[in-house]
Amino acid sequence: MPLCKLFATLYDTSSKIPIYSAYNIREYLVPQNEGFMRQWKEEKDLQNDEQASRVDYKGVGNDNLNRGHLAPRFYFHTIDGRKATDVLTNIAPQYDKFNQITWFYLEKTVYEASKSDCNNIGGVSYFLTGVLKSPDTQFNTHNNINIPSHFWTAVCCDTSRLNDEDKLKGWSFAYFAGNYNFPNNFIDIYTIEEFLKNWRIKTRIDLHRMATPMEDINFLRLAGLLIRIAPCAVRQRFDLEFNPDTLQRFLSTNRGKIEELRSKRVITKAQYDLLYPKASSGLSSETFDVSLMVCLMKDFTTLDIHDVLPNEQIHDIGADISRIKFYRNRVVPSNSGNVTKDEFTKTWNCVVEAILRLVPDLKPEIDALIGSPLTNVGDIKDVIRLEKELENTSRRLEKLEIENNNITGITFLLWY
Repeated sequence: MPLCKLFATLYDTSSKIPIYSAYNIREYLVPQNEGFMRQWKEEKDLQNDEQASRVDYKGVGNDNLNRGHLAPRFYFHTIDGRKATDVLTNIAPQYDKFNQITWFYLEKTVYEASKSDCNNIGGVSYFLTGVLKSPDTQFNTHNNINIPSHFWTAVCCDTSRLNDEDKLKGWSFAYFAGNYNFPNNFIDIYTIEEFLKNWRIKTRIDLHRMATPMEDINFLRLAGLLIRIAPCAVRQRFDLEFNPDTLQRFLSTNRGKIEELRSKRVITKAQYDLLYPKASSGLSSETFDVSLMVCLMKDFTTLDIHDVLPNEQIHDIGADISRIKFYRNRVVPSNSGNVTKDEFTKTWNCVVEAILRLVPDLKPEIDALIGSPLTNVGDIKDVIRLEKELENTSRRLEKLEIENNNITGITFLLWY
């Protein structure tokens, strides 16, 4: 059943969930005096027995479920537009951790990317967000609403109406995630061609004309290797150098030297706070980023770690960690999205060999990354951008803190 207001929805009356909603971003504004009360409502153009009702969704929170928007509420710039997304035909059950962490983070970063890299050059971003419904009725709510197995979004920055110089600056991709009640779900990212081929998503909208250059795919795979897999290798080595059972005692003993590293801005305030959290119980390297772990291993162990790329003939542990650090600092902050075939092959082989010398057991994850459509790589470009913005913001705050000791109580939250 097709429905259309400020966005268009294709609705499955048998499963009582939308198949997909199509929408675009008209203005990047926040309405004033919006308030926070949600008023869920049924679709007036459907019979009651053809759609989910407010009563049907009552009590879903007891099953760790949220009412998940397909067309996101905050993508609309007017109060009426945001209220329109609260119609239950735009809603499908999402597990709460997936809804509030993984999916919200994706929606937010794609929104910011569309604003900075599409709207600012005169383009228009178009979206399709949909679900794959669970085939088995055991995955229905107590009121017989299907709980989708997966959610997906395809996005296109349309620059076809711009001048010749900007016409080719458009971009597109799709991402796909399992609807699981975990805080850090794996995200698959695809070109539009790969997405339609692998998941056979059927729409009446022609997405095939949108394609991502191979140089962009090379960048995504390489960034995925350095963001998703390489940290696991560094972390395993870190835990061998710093026994997790005595890590907190070590940090307490060496706090003076670590404070010197902070004062020299070798580590950031945010990293320092990870080492010495207010709630000191349960300290773990799982919260440390690569640069922090490498810094501690460089300053407090006998490993020979350098800031430059080691000679290719040197294969000790310190050299391999240096390789990972070098390429992560070179590739991840670049935001270029362009890696030639030769550059990709050289960098990929160097980093993979370093990872496997450190942790041979990571080979299956590496094979999956190179052998399938960008498997387990989240929205890497926007993760990179957000990481860079957070790093820059952290350093600006440190500067302000030095200039004005009265600045206190500033907290940053980053969704993963």
